Amino acid sequence: MSQVLRDGDEIRALAIVTDIAPGVAHLVQLAVDPARRGKRLGEALVQRGCDRLCEGGYRALTLLVAASNTPARALYDRLGFHQDAAFLSATLDVRATRRQRIEPPALASA
Repeated sequence: MSQVLRDGDEIRALAIVTDIAPGVAHLVQLAVDPARRGKRLGEALVQRGCDRLCEGGYRALTLLVAASNTPARALYDRLGFHQDAAFLSATLDVRATRRQRIEPPALASA
């Protein structure tokens, strides 16, 4: 159900959608070329994606969006998404994990 909107060889917008449960899809990423923002391309992609999801027997589309991402939240509100839950956001400094390497314990052989 993922979609790409092209202008010749250029990608102008894309929506990456995955299947996460029977009848449930997840909008992993919605991206619009900054030069094309404000032209409702993201809205059109999500609406077209929802049409395709309905045709495929899906009943729900989920997504995650940062509370601080006001433009995206406004878009999703216009499209009819509603907040179900709040999530903890965490960041891992991967550089620190390299310095603190822990070796896994040896597994007993059978």
